[in-house]
Amino acid sequence: MSTLGINPQSDVGFTHLTDEHPDTGVFRLSDVRPRPGQADRGGSCIMRIPKGRYEDVPSLVNGLQSCDLDHTSKDANGNDSLWFDQWFSTPEASDGGYTFRTVLRAWNSSQQTHLINDATMVWLEKKPTATRCLSWELLTEVGACNCRGSRLAIYGPTWKYGAETELYAWLSDFEFTDPARTGFAVNSWASDITATGFLANVSGSTSLTKCTYSWIAVPKNKKGAACGSFGTADVVDRKGLAPRNTGRVEFEKGKFNKKPTVIAALSSFDLAGGRDLRIGVEVEDVSKTGFTWHLRELRPGLSSVHDADARQIPGETTLTMLCGAQPRLILLSDTTDSGTISSVADQRMHGSTEVFTTA
Repeated sequence: MSTLGINPQSDVGFTHLTDEHPDTGVFRLSDVRPRPGQADRGGSCIMRIPKGRYEDVPSLVNGLQSCDLDHTSKDANGNDSLWFDQWFSTPEASDGGYTFRTVLRAWNSSQQTHLINDATMVWLEKKPTATRCLSWELLTEVGACNCRGSRLAIYGPTWKYGAETELYAWLSDFEFTDPARTGFAVNSWASDITATGFLANVSGSTSLTKCTYSWIAVPKNKKGAACGSFGTADVVDRKGLAPRNTGRVEFEKGKFNKKPTVIAALSSFDLAGGRDLRIGVEVEDVSKTGFTWHLRELRPGLSSVHDADARQIPGETTLTMLCGAQPRLILLSDTTDSGTISSVADQRMHGSTEVFTTA
């Protein structure tokens, strides 16, 4: 059996499974090993795409749903660094279907690196020939300086919707150096959407040295899709009452005639430094009328997320969540028109998530 680019015997500090698992669109590190006594370098497993789902090699766009990272971690050079990475191997044909490896890992690490306690990634799949929804993966090198206002322009023949386009960002990976001094902050948003492209804006704390976002473009008012937003600002008194990091999103009446699927991923956060980076989004109580969301710091008894907002794109079709390689341009299936964002930020704690929803 192919191990899909991984040597389970030689990667000390990683947990790599060689058994195949069904492709569900979600990979949790706790699925391959229990929470360790000391943070490690990550792990991976092989996902199987069923026979007959695709005629050609599929691709996918991914996002980070949650992470629990040790703030004292060192990189391979012994420097203070939280360099977290998500990765997919290129799908390989296997028994009429495809298999691929999904990885959550500490990048530029050594056996002395102890970064990851737990993490969860999610993904949306792509039909090789689909063009109605577009996605890009953008790596931003921001350097050891405040990166507010960093901008990336996307132009070219693949851009076709212009100002009539909804754009959503999923955080994929990032590196923070010396976060104890400046905290953990990263954010991204689209602006200047025109007939030829858009600007992808990135901001963050001075400790943010690089980050990668997956951008998803969906036509406005697309049949079978609904766009909206939600956040903790909707459920908290900003004058000092205790924040409630949960809320209920109600779909437009009659939007769905059956229970949709909802997938959530972080798009921004702003958390205090000098402590572990723990944050995640959860979705539950999903019905054809709405869903309940929670933003958590992933540690019982602590609730330090103060503000957050989110957008959600429910779609009318069943979302088949499958991933492949991450090319610069990733085309989503014509039927995967779903998503949701939420955000959290600042010294008191904030963040963002995007959630994709389909029926």
